Amino acid sequence: MKKKLISISLMITLLITLSLSVVNAETNVKMQITSSSELTAGGTVELILSITNIDAGDGIDAVVGKVNYDKNIFEEVTEENFEGQNRWNSPTFNTGTQLFTTSRASKVKTSGNVIKITLKVKEGVTADSTTVTITNIVVSGGSVATGGTGDINVSDVSAKINKKQEDNKPDENTVPDFNSIIDNTVTDNTINDNNVNNNNINDNKIVDNGDKNNNKPTNNNQNNGSKNTVKQNTESNKILPKAGVKQNIVIFTTILVIIGIFSYAKYRNISKNVK
Repeated sequence: MKKKLISISLMITLLITLSLSVVNAETNVKMQITSSSELTAGGTVELILSITNIDAGDGIDAVVGKVNYDKNIFEEVTEENFEGQNRWNSPTFNTGTQLFTTSRASKVKTSGNVIKITLKVKEGVTADSTTVTITNIVVSGGSVATGGTGDINVSDVSAKINKKQEDNKPDENTVPDFNSIIDNTVTDNTINDNNVNNNNINDNKIVDNGDKNNNKPTNNNQNNGSKNTVKQNTESNKILPKAGVKQNIVIFTTILVIIGIFSYAKYRNISKNVK
């Protein structure tokens, strides 16, 4: 009888052991921690711890993990830095061990956010980047004896937070384009030179028109070249009247000769008729 009881006990123990092995073989939970924040002195950094894959029987309802952060960059983390997500309770946090624990009333079987961690960046921080890591992660779906998953170890997760990009290098929009400035200066000088040349041409035209119309220049500020033009035009105007007088004398003389010839012919005809 005793042998039978011992055999039955061994079989039960073996079945329990096999059951535990099957449960542990089937459970698989993966997590990640992400952040869209930038590292700014005096600012805050928000991180989200979430489940990305879960295969654990009826689900899990508890998560434990250790927060690892650079204390030279962030102020000390307390419970106030944690916030539950998707009906996960706000975690308890031990500042000595840096372990947090969170749970929920019902088991979860699907992926989703678990907690949000808000870290305060210290004033005067000049680091280009820092990394926050969650280690020693264990999730649970209750005791195996009651049909739960038991404790399930999860791989460590981490998130890197970088400094603001505009703090690392100057904004390209604020750097002056010296080539454009030089090109614009050259263009402006060329335009100004052309305007000066055009003004000189216009001044010469004004002088010429003044000589033709008024026999005197109309621009008192002309250059030496313009004065020479005025002198030449003035001399030309003095010669033109002489040529006109000579031409008029020739025409007048011709007319007088024609009139004289015509009068003499008329006189001869009259004399013949009288005789």
